[in-house]
Amino acid sequence: MARPRKPSGASAWPFSIACAALLAAPVAHAQQDPAAAEALFNRGLVAMQAGHFHVACPAFAESQRLDPRAGTLFTLAECERLSGKIASASAHYAEYLRLFDGMPAPLRQKHAERATIARKEKAAIDPTIPTLTLVLPQTAPPGTRVTRDGIELGAASLGTALPVDPGEHLLTTWVPGTPPIEQRVIVAQGEAKTVALDVQATTPTRPAGSTSFPPILPTDPHHPEPPEHAYRGVPTWAWVAGLGGLAAASGSIVFTVSHLHVRGLVAERCPDGTCVEPGLAAEYRRLWNRDLGLAIGFGALGALGIGAAITGIVRASPEATKVPHAAAFVPWVTKGAGGAAVVGHF
Repeated sequence: MARPRKPSGASAWPFSIACAALLAAPVAHAQQDPAAAEALFNRGLVAMQAGHFHVACPAFAESQRLDPRAGTLFTLAECERLSGKIASASAHYAEYLRLFDGMPAPLRQKHAERATIARKEKAAIDPTIPTLTLVLPQTAPPGTRVTRDGIELGAASLGTALPVDPGEHLLTTWVPGTPPIEQRVIVAQGEAKTVALDVQATTPTRPAGSTSFPPILPTDPHHPEPPEHAYRGVPTWAWVAGLGGLAAASGSIVFTVSHLHVRGLVAERCPDGTCVEPGLAAEYRRLWNRDLGLAIGFGALGALGIGAAITGIVRASPEATKVPHAAAFVPWVTKGAGGAAVVGHF
């Protein structure tokens, strides 16, 4: 049975216990761990009620990673808002509301109060979210990398005002072959800050003690290296087909595990074909058919790809192992006769 969620109210303490079963979660994956997620969620509630948000919020986040549920996501957003991480809270409120919009009607009714709270709190904090714009100097060498709080930012993120949580942020820039440069900045609530990043530009040099390029070894005229075209390896299409087949087979395994999980849920919650809660039958039927179809489809693609790869590998053979063509002119003389012969491998 799904564990109950205990979301906080808009501003009241302690939390009320909500007994609604939260089924609006992503499709089950093989790496889920509901038991660990339950323990982390309960730990987060205790820490949150005690005001220890630095313990509670990471616990909720890990619980959501191990067993994604709408109620956990809502509680994580509440924890982040109360701890001052308003940019993170706003993003998680928005994600929760997207899940709410996709819930079936009976489940939406159970989540209606929380959805109202999420909209209200998101509207209140959005105008106060600070932004941080990171700018690389024009002299930055190609390949310069930038991270903010350990997260690498691509070219599209640089020069763009991105929402961040109020407080201190660690910025790191580095060029391959040089030590990283760290900068720490503090962004206040509602502030729009721009930071010019420091970059250490260097010119690649040879290692110490190196005065010339490595010598080129001479070629032995009695043992010339074989020409480049003397060997024929496995064709590229065989590797592509094999990798594609392995990827498809992996997808088949994932959806097979998901299908087995759904079958278990049906056996538990819908004995004799009758579901305990309204709306579950249609959802389980959709997941059942989807997982089964994708498992079979990916399995067939995987078999075709792997079979094609094996064919390409078996048919590939090094031309160097073939006996080269050779010929020789050999004269011969016997008593009363003579002549010449051509011998060799053809």
